[in-house]
Amino acid sequence: MATTRGTIFTRARRLLNDGWEDIADPSFTLAEGSSVGGLGAGTYYVVVTSLAAPYGEGLPIRQSIVVTGADNKITVTITEQRSVRGFKIYAATASGSELYIITKDQSQGASTTYDITAMPSGTAAIPTIDKRSTLSPYDQMVEAGRQAFAALTVWRPQIKALTQAGDGSAFDFTQPADWEDDISQFLALEYPTSSRIPSFYKPVEDYIWPRLFEDKFRTSFTFATGNTGRYWYTVSHALPAADGTNTTLTDRECEVMTALWAARICDIKRAEYAAQEDARGLSDATDSTGRSTYWASLARSYSAQAEALARQLPAWHIPAYGAILGRIG
Repeated sequence: MATTRGTIFTRARRLLNDGWEDIADPSFTLAEGSSVGGLGAGTYYVVVTSLAAPYGEGLPIRQSIVVTGADNKITVTITEQRSVRGFKIYAATASGSELYIITKDQSQGASTTYDITAMPSGTAAIPTIDKRSTLSPYDQMVEAGRQAFAALTVWRPQIKALTQAGDGSAFDFTQPADWEDDISQFLALEYPTSSRIPSFYKPVEDYIWPRLFEDKFRTSFTFATGNTGRYWYTVSHALPAADGTNTTLTDRECEVMTALWAARICDIKRAEYAAQEDARGLSDATDSTGRSTYWASLARSYSAQAEALARQLPAWHIPAYGAILGRIG
């Protein structure tokens, strides 16, 4: 059964325990309460951030409300969110000057509420994150998959064959249509293909030379008229489509691919959070500065897992030629 992109996607997410997603932006409302607090008439600004251990504090989301009476309060109502353990609330009478009020644990199965009855004082300001990934969590997974397939291709490319008819005179031939200059290489030359026991010319670099800038290659001898030769070469793997088409991986290679995919998404998250930490500065009072370290550690772990699985893969084989490339290592 073909392994689909969705299958590998799901396996990688399972490895990460769904922790690859961004900390969800909080969704909240503000409401004025009359004669039950210490807020006077005016415009107030409230910021809420989400907390998701061990990733830290998410981006600040701001809303404003106009209080019309005296001795009033502002009720903050935050919608329940998956994978969020709590929220931080900040407030001020000027946008961008919000100060920390309280950390609220998320209510399970219900909205989280808090009444602001007075403006805070102190120096605990809102996070100053001004950078965020331009990719959605899903797009980050797709980009991680693309990077993982590229890495797997370097380790263990796909093997293909090109059959060429002889005319007794030609030395130069057009490269295969799917030849990739940065990836492909010739592995073996089989000639003639009509032999009951195939004959191979090796080492292959003594018999085939790519012709640079011409999309051709040259052999050291001609194929006799009526005979054919077969060139074995490598190309990159294709990222499986959602329906399983374009699948070029074995099941065991998919295991390697899953760990590679998880490692790449961790590295994408590491870079994203490192940029955020640079933006806010290490002196920030929030608990978010450890996220890039956390993702870097995960990336190393999954990379090591991928390499260990890769070393267990059998060597590549061409029929009657034997192992042409050794194990990864």
